Amino acid sequence: MKKKYFNISFIILALFFLYLPKLYANPGLTIHVDRTEVSQSDSIKMTIKVSGTQSAVRPRVAGLQNFRVQSGGTSSNFSMVNGQVSSSIDQTYYLFPKKIGRFNIGPAEVEINGKTYRSNHVTVTVQKQSSDVSQQSHQPVFLTVSLSSPKTYVGQTIFYTVKFYYNVSVRDLGIVLPEGEGISLKQLGKPSEYSANVKGKKYNVIEIHHALTTEKTGTFTLAPTVMKMNVLERQQRNRFSVFDNFFTSARPHSVQSQAVKLTILPLPEANRPLDFTGLVGEFSINAQLDPQKIPSGESTTLSLQISGQGNVQLMPDINIPEIENIKVYADQPVISINETPSGFTGQKSMKWALVPQKEGEYSIGPFSLSFFSPKNNNYKTVSTSQMKLMVTPGKKIAVTSIPSQLNNSLPQVKKEVTFFQRDILPVHDHAEALHLSAFQELATWHRLSMFMIPPLVYLIIVLAFFRKTRLKIEKLAAKKAFSRLNKQLNTGDMIQGIPEILKVFNQFFNDRLQREGGTLTPDEVQDILISKGIESEMAHETKSLLVNLEAAVYTGQSDQDVNTLKNAITELAKKLDKGIKG
Repeated sequence: MKKKYFNISFIILALFFLYLPKLYANPGLTIHVDRTEVSQSDSIKMTIKVSGTQSAVRPRVAGLQNFRVQSGGTSSNFSMVNGQVSSSIDQTYYLFPKKIGRFNIGPAEVEINGKTYRSNHVTVTVQKQSSDVSQQSHQPVFLTVSLSSPKTYVGQTIFYTVKFYYNVSVRDLGIVLPEGEGISLKQLGKPSEYSANVKGKKYNVIEIHHALTTEKTGTFTLAPTVMKMNVLERQQRNRFSVFDNFFTSARPHSVQSQAVKLTILPLPEANRPLDFTGLVGEFSINAQLDPQKIPSGESTTLSLQISGQGNVQLMPDINIPEIENIKVYADQPVISINETPSGFTGQKSMKWALVPQKEGEYSIGPFSLSFFSPKNNNYKTVSTSQMKLMVTPGKKIAVTSIPSQLNNSLPQVKKEVTFFQRDILPVHDHAEALHLSAFQELATWHRLSMFMIPPLVYLIIVLAFFRKTRLKIEKLAAKKAFSRLNKQLNTGDMIQGIPEILKVFNQFFNDRLQREGGTLTPDEVQDILISKGIESEMAHETKSLLVNLEAAVYTGQSDQDVNTLKNAITELAKKLDKGIKG
């Protein structure tokens, strides 16, 4: 039996190396775009086809500096017909124009087996997109942004509001906010959704508020905000296919807002407090001493709390000046920050343990905090009131002498050590015990081999047993693949929708083709079916069905009756089960 498995493995390995050179024969590289004239809000689908390889290669493409690039995934193709092997990798990208103009994309370059290959190039024309809201209202989707104030002080928080208007079906929304050195944007709360009427058209609106803070002064132009999405489109009807009438497809799309200008003013130098640390907003400070009367040697707790709204992350640590005859032990400050529709609010709590060393009356505080108030355009200083700590004399503890219980006149007698019993293990008390045993005299690799070989042999035997068992299970599952699909689809109420139907159909392919887990792509299913003896027409029909089912799952829309889909898939699976060889 072992010899038989060895011969089969040797034949498979030989065939693999026989066909391996053909996989890399005639390499090539091409670029294809789905259209060459677009507006600035449109997307371009670019496909780079690398033929003659199955290795993961990343091409270098010239001319993409004028586009935002989003990866659309990678698909591999492999076929073997009449002994002729062909393979290729399709890499899909979506391009979003940054500006208008006429641009050349490509050539692409890739290195295969030490040789560089170059592709063709394509020319794309990008037309101007109007940023006027009234003109954008003719669009099914558009985006606007606004600032709560076009002028702000450095460190002050203002609001940057994004509104996304749409009257078509969209999904997979993603927002790209402007970036700049010294400018920070952070979303406040969850987006709000509502309806709006723009020039007689009803739109759904998603409104997102962001807190904008700055660290530099000057006049800046904030780049447009970009909203990325997938727009759902009805597929073109095909009278020769019953499935094309019931599914929609999703196409990547993006829109961008207008750019906005922002003036950032410096904080005034006049009347700036000496203890000002850059805090901007509205704040308060409170203090508490508990208890206010203690005996000497005990401790009291001083608590300070800063709270307010603004750049709360800059709330400073308050330092306590040295107080004579009082030891101070600081605790770790605790700060909490909350995001609200009106901005950032927060509080900072600080505690100290005060331990007086002498009785008397002590003055604690006051403590002050300075900040700049944008509301009043001036600096403010707030303070706590002064607190009094009364320390009374502590209790005195009487100390009495303890008479010695030892009689020093008695002589001290040292007892001899008595040997009672020997240990269970032998105690060596001679030089010959230091000699190495026969096992210790072996070389290190000899000793390691004695420990490693038995478990390794056992592991090989276990793996061989499980592999043999797994092959039997896979063959049994392949024989029962269709009956299992037929039972799941046509009996009981377990299958209620298209996602469950697609899952059962994919499981049928895994069982019938004796594959482990994972989900095959429609292209991979088509290629494997052809290699297993299925006619090209039926394989293509299977691929189209899978593509349409996946589109229905992703879009959540289908006009096709579930029972009709079950019957169609059952009939197709029955034909595939009979036609698949092996």
